[in-house]
Amino acid sequence: MEENQGLEIRFLEFIKKHQLIRKGQRVLLAVSGGMDSMAMVGLFRFASIPFALAHCNFSLRKGDADRDQKLVEKMAKNLNRTIFSVRFDTRQYALQNKCSVQMAARELRYQWLGEVRQKEGFDLIATAHHLDDAMETLLINLGRGTGIGGLKGIRVKNHIIIRPLLFATREDIQDYIRLRRLEYREDLSNQDEKYLRNKIRHQVIPPLKETFPGISQTLFQFFDHMEGTHAVYRFAIEQQKKRCMKARGSEYHISTANLLKLPEPGMFLYEFLKDFGFNASVCSDILQGLDKQAGKLFDSKTHTVLRDRSALIVFPKRDQPATAPRPIDENTTFIDTGMDVFRFGSHSIGKGEKPEWPEDENTALMDMELLRFPLLLRHWKHGDRIRPLGGKGSKKISDLLSDKKVPLHKKRNILVLESDGEIVWVAGLRTNETVKITPGTKRVFFAKKIGRSSGKQ
Repeated sequence: MEENQGLEIRFLEFIKKHQLIRKGQRVLLAVSGGMDSMAMVGLFRFASIPFALAHCNFSLRKGDADRDQKLVEKMAKNLNRTIFSVRFDTRQYALQNKCSVQMAARELRYQWLGEVRQKEGFDLIATAHHLDDAMETLLINLGRGTGIGGLKGIRVKNHIIIRPLLFATREDIQDYIRLRRLEYREDLSNQDEKYLRNKIRHQVIPPLKETFPGISQTLFQFFDHMEGTHAVYRFAIEQQKKRCMKARGSEYHISTANLLKLPEPGMFLYEFLKDFGFNASVCSDILQGLDKQAGKLFDSKTHTVLRDRSALIVFPKRDQPATAPRPIDENTTFIDTGMDVFRFGSHSIGKGEKPEWPEDENTALMDMELLRFPLLLRHWKHGDRIRPLGGKGSKKISDLLSDKKVPLHKKRNILVLESDGEIVWVAGLRTNETVKITPGTKRVFFAKKIGRSSGKQ
């Protein structure tokens, strides 16, 4: 009896220490019918915490799955508790989503539990993961390779998901089930060692416990320590991210000077870039090449990193088919290229009237009588030249872009406006001297780059 009550007291202490459940909160218990989840029900009942049961039938073990469901329904009836249940075609879901059956079951389970919680007004969802589960997760993470985050095992709380049994070993739970005489069903798939977790459970952990009899408590303390260590680590990462990484529209610029001042810059770079799909190996390649010529690109599935002169520029990948040349006549007022949006128009200038000059280079004003329509809006190409406004000679557009320090990934998207074979405007950068407004100008043509395209043409 003392052993039995000891587990219940430890349960209360664990919840209090980690502030898992506040007074009055209602908890939805994910109950499979197995030993762990049925013990969780008993502990919640002992603690007088408001709860209901939720059961998923994954249709994977023929009649066993139905018998699991009947047992959970029987417990709910005996305890006079509400039960929510659902049946999934898990194999079909796995086939459609091209994932393993185990991953399919996990996705279906958490999605459904979240929907029930929200619809029925529960505050939290509790799962019956215990200390041995956390030990198995740690070993899997170590075997596959992990950073500091993977050393925490299983999180005690993840937003609205709580794991209130993470203090208890499988043996603790077995003893509690026996002493409380709680009915449960054994999932026979837990014996199938074709699954990695089961192989670790049956072949790796028993020898570990035999060699290190106190390993369960040691790991319990280790996981608690790693939760705190990870919190400190994340705090440091976020502080340095604010210092090194600046958002500029859809891009992020990482100062290489600030990055290289950090201890272990490779680790910080990985933490900055991992959410953009970059792995540690690519981050190492990026870091090693910082002293080399700018312009090299590194790709993940969703983003690209450009090694620029003083920064690493991160920007989203986007299908960027070359914009087809677009004719512009006197009546054209709007063009969406699929990348950028432009407006065009014209107006007369009265005698002695001065035109209003644009405040930025996104707008070009030109003498309409010096243009030959239709104009042509197209991508610039190597060899193109322009006589910049206010200048005496012509200049290669490639040199103009370099002088303006246009990043490599943006150079390829620069458009030009052409009149009778002559470039009269490099969009957003420079107008041609030959079509400038003069005191004799009678009609002004304007071209304005007004923003990025929505992608819908």
